[in-house]
Amino acid sequence: MEETRIKNLIRTWLEKSHQEGDQFASFVFIWFCFNAWIEHLSAKDTDAEMIKEVAERQQSMVSLTEAYDSAISDDNLLRGSVRALIGKSQEEPITDVRGRKPPISIKDENDFENIIWAIYRIRCNLFHGGKDANELRDQVLVKLAANILRQWMDRLIAKWEHEN
Repeated sequence: MEETRIKNLIRTWLEKSHQEGDQFASFVFIWFCFNAWIEHLSAKDTDAEMIKEVAERQQSMVSLTEAYDSAISDDNLLRGSVRALIGKSQEEPITDVRGRKPPISIKDENDFENIIWAIYRIRCNLFHGGKDANELRDQVLVKLAANILRQWMDRLIAKWEHEN
């Protein structure tokens, strides 16, 4: 798909995520944005392979990782959400509801790889029936992941606007 069309789709879904009052629906909309961009940047076939490229900061994902680095350095909402996600993962690691992957605990703000994998794990658990809308911890994890992705995508879009 052409880049201009993808960027416009991302802007549309990002706006919907900002308008949505339900944190679960908001997370889904913001995931659409993030997933569309990594799909555009990657030649990989699966979400997990694309997430691995992001987590390892591979050259294919430089626009995304640069936007994250820029945002984490000066965006208090993003930094606060990352810190809260770290705390939640240290209180109780983020498990794979299917039991196939080891639990994730994020060491600190510099543990980018585990931050990315934790967000992806939250997404997988939600999409595969492992999140309960009435469970407080699930509500918090989904909200934190959505906040991180939203601030990150906001920064990416601002970067696009600056480039034009």
